[in-house]
Amino acid sequence: MFNRTEYMKAYYEKNREKLRAQHKAYYEQNREKIKAYREKNRDKLRAQIKACKETHPLYNVWTDLMMRCGHHKGASAKILANYAGRGITVCPEWQHLKTFEQWALANGWKKELQLDRIDNDKGYSPENCRFVTPKENVRNRRNTVKIRGVSLAEYYDAYANKEVLSYRTFFTRITKLHWLVEKALYTAVKH
Repeated sequence: MFNRTEYMKAYYEKNREKLRAQHKAYYEQNREKIKAYREKNRDKLRAQIKACKETHPLYNVWTDLMMRCGHHKGASAKILANYAGRGITVCPEWQHLKTFEQWALANGWKKELQLDRIDNDKGYSPENCRFVTPKENVRNRRNTVKIRGVSLAEYYDAYANKEVLSYRTFFTRITKLHWLVEKALYTAVKH
């Protein structure tokens, strides 16, 4: 069976240099026309981009995740190292804003929520993503200290007497002094 996509890929691979030379020649011949068109329509193009951002409230969420994974320009080297450099990818169906938007609306997106990967070592896909509050999102980082699957911040919020014990003291007792959670929570602070 004839597969047009495969044929076009093969054709492009075979004729890559010839096609590049043709594109370059066309650009050289029409350089002034192209620049004039861009200059004339610059404001119109910017308005179209702005309108797209305003009509799609999820546009910034989508562009951020695409940028982190190296699909859009603009990410710093540090961000690329922490995402694309670790093998974090975007699933093929989310390569388009419309399909991402449909998934987000069907899965509880609200303006005050953030996109969160359930497993931080896996990529962006419907099976591995959810919308959470900023507080929950901060507690699901790679460097979050967890005990029995629960972050230290959640233990502190649920069980600590905040008037007596600061989070910093609790965190130090667990991470540096290697105390058990119960001892770290209920031992009096010596001044």
